[in-house]
Amino acid sequence: MKACFRRRPRACRSGFTLVEMLMASLLFALILSALGWMAVDTSRMGSVVSTNATLQSQGRIAIDRFVNDVRSSRQIVTAYTAPDGTVYSSGTGTCVVLAAPSYASDGTIATTTDSAGNTVPAHYDYIVYHLVPTAAGSSSGPCQLNRRVDVYLGSARSSAPEAVIASNIQSASFTCLVDQPITGNGVDAQFFLNTLIDVSGLGQGVTVNGVPLVLGTTTAQYAPPGSTGQTTDIGTLNFAAAPANNAVIDAIYPVDPTHPASPANINEVSLALTLAVTSASLGSSAPQTTALTGTAALRNH
Repeated sequence: MKACFRRRPRACRSGFTLVEMLMASLLFALILSALGWMAVDTSRMGSVVSTNATLQSQGRIAIDRFVNDVRSSRQIVTAYTAPDGTVYSSGTGTCVVLAAPSYASDGTIATTTDSAGNTVPAHYDYIVYHLVPTAAGSSSGPCQLNRRVDVYLGSARSSAPEAVIASNIQSASFTCLVDQPITGNGVDAQFFLNTLIDVSGLGQGVTVNGVPLVLGTTTAQYAPPGSTGQTTDIGTLNFAAAPANNAVIDAIYPVDPTHPASPANINEVSLALTLAVTSASLGSSAPQTTALTGTAALRNH
């Protein structure tokens, strides 16, 4: 007796063909690859955000410390020799030395009388900020900001050895500013400056009765030394029209602290930093930069 076998309909067969399995595997591989790239990009972006946040925090702390030091200082020192023999010069553009009055633990400041009969601090502590190239022997490129504090014996201010307070600095500059008050008389449109102007900052600023002016030919402009032909000309402020009588003018301009007349007239000091993320985790991304600026008036100004 022969057994009978009935063939099942094609529609009822289970499983996948080889082509279907290959297509599914390829699609699965593409999805995994896309997810992998997304994870890498997310990780890289997180690294950028984290590094940039750290950079900004470090830079802001350095700026705030600088501003506080300037506010507690009385003057800029052109040249300073530290106890260990290191010489610092405020005229290099990459260094500034601040002289801060020494004070006792009770907050009092010992005073003396200068040659002009003025009461001045008897002793000073010296605070140094200077830029050091990251690469040995290089005078340009990435650098770090160092700070040191040398105090007078008995001062309540804490001394601090030279240490890095900000790194990954792409560019930086110290600027010493003079804020020269001038009174308008309704006639003169040109005024002589009392401190040698730094020609690199002829567009710094000027206010009239507290209102800032946008410098230009129709308002006011600074002119470099010697523009008038007079031997005493160390810079002028020229208005398009004479300011009104009794107008209160503030001429704010940068000066070279190495000039003999400059240190006594310097009112403010500014520090501008541009920091750049150089972490390898950024891959081929463009460097992330953060620009920070701090300006403060010296004490007793």
